Amino acid sequence: MVRFCPKENSSKLFRTLKHFERIVNTDDKGGAYSKLNYVLHFPKIDGQPFVPGLPRNDNVRKLSTYGARSIVALLEKRMELNEHIKGIDACSSELACRPEVFGQVFRYLSDTIIVCYETRKDVYSISHKTRNLQTTYHAGEDFFDIVDGLRAIDETLLFCGLKRGSRLGHGLALGISPEEYYKFKCYNLVLPKQVMLDDIAWMLCRADEFGCMVESSLKTRLEENYYSLYEEVYGENMGDGYFPSIYDYYQSWKLRGDKPELYRLGMEGFRKKLESTELERFDRYQFNDKISNELRKNAKCRDLYFAYHFNRKVREKGSEITEFKTGQSYGGLVRQIQDHMIRKLVCEGIGIETNPSSNYLIGTIKKYEEHPIIRFNGRKLKEVESNTSLSVSINTDDQGVFDTLLENEYALMALALKKAKDKDSNPVYDLEDIYEWVDYVRRMGIEQVFV
Repeated sequence: MVRFCPKENSSKLFRTLKHFERIVNTDDKGGAYSKLNYVLHFPKIDGQPFVPGLPRNDNVRKLSTYGARSIVALLEKRMELNEHIKGIDACSSELACRPEVFGQVFRYLSDTIIVCYETRKDVYSISHKTRNLQTTYHAGEDFFDIVDGLRAIDETLLFCGLKRGSRLGHGLALGISPEEYYKFKCYNLVLPKQVMLDDIAWMLCRADEFGCMVESSLKTRLEENYYSLYEEVYGENMGDGYFPSIYDYYQSWKLRGDKPELYRLGMEGFRKKLESTELERFDRYQFNDKISNELRKNAKCRDLYFAYHFNRKVREKGSEITEFKTGQSYGGLVRQIQDHMIRKLVCEGIGIETNPSSNYLIGTIKKYEEHPIIRFNGRKLKEVESNTSLSVSINTDDQGVFDTLLENEYALMALALKKAKDKDSNPVYDLEDIYEWVDYVRRMGIEQVFV
């Protein structure tokens, strides 16, 4: 599998692919080229400072748009190379830009039909088959708070159009222990005001949708923080005197998968965009089809979304740092949301690509036996509730950075489970169960491979 970033046009992309082909064919004695597969990476890079008229992460949006168009332009030529282009991925630091930045690009590419031709020399005929690009999005590894990581995962599902069989990379926020995490953080969060504001609105509304139990004192404290932060970030800078409820703010958040520039149009121009069908296929994905147009017609929601991108004072105030004390009830609510989101992913058929060494070195887990893969899918090791077992795989992440092999990653997890002891120093897991679990995860990994 070769992973690299797409180029700004199809000609450069074609030359890059042919370069890899020549490298493989130089000493190809075992049919290696037939096994060569490509995954195109869209990097998450830092956004530029505020520029009037440009949305957040405009540089990344433009770069990914060029990359997406170059991929499709090459695929539409229906060359033999199509057989080797398997999927797309969004990689690198999550704190640099959120899933909303790649929404239009991922929806566009995941709907792209790839035509692959097959030549059968025995009967002198040419046939073809079609498929879609497979998708992975790395989310829930880097975050200011577990809630922030969970929201990033939810944004990936809502904005990027992940379909059944797609994968989430890492997903630590889904499975790490909230109690241990907040204890490690001394129950104190330090994060940008915009992030905290978004997290509170998302957390309370999602908890309500999932039917979570929220302690009244915690709910009151979160609501007070929401109104205080909203006043600081938006209230003083929009000048319209409007004070949205938490629910209204959450509804506005749902629009972030849409192309931001559309919200600079006047009402008449905006309505025409909603009602028309664009000539270019890429432009048909400007609006996220998971969101109702009735929400887009809500002027207050549109104004909030516009300010989020194009109001200098909102951007500057939102980037200021604030602190928040969590407490035990906060961690309890986070755990409930984690459980519900795991069930949601199970029902939608989304898998998790775990990377034990990478997660151990970058994340907050102190032992491999604490890795959330056990929470994601503990079948063969323990009794589990129905609809709580995700499709999981063990991977190496970037081998050039972490200096590991796939065999090492499996061995590390198996050894950690063997060494796991309960409070009486007895083994937690049966040895045969461990081996069954390792083989079970191996088989799920084969199912997740982009082939």
